[in-house]
Amino acid sequence: MSEKMTVREMFDKCSDEYEYESRELSGRDDLKAFALLDKLCPGDGNMVASAGHDQIWLDVSLDDLEDRVTIEDVKQLYVWGVFYDIESDSLSMFV
Repeated sequence: MSEKMTVREMFDKCSDEYEYESRELSGRDDLKAFALLDKLCPGDGNMVASAGHDQIWLDVSLDDLEDRVTIEDVKQLYVWGVFYDIESDSLSMFV
């Protein structure tokens, strides 16, 4: 049995590949990403935890996400613009 990857390792793996088909949940990539993340880690607050000049950080617990996310989910999130921000140890998107 292979060892389970962390969310960071999954995003690192996905950044090395570029050809993915998008699961259509909406015509807007940010909404698709938000919907998938909310499905994986439901919450009752805003998805955007904070924002900077051209970047937002998402209010998703990486510990909770690691228990539920698959590499296929991470590939989709990557296509939709979600990335692992090393400096903040969180998920982020450029706007």
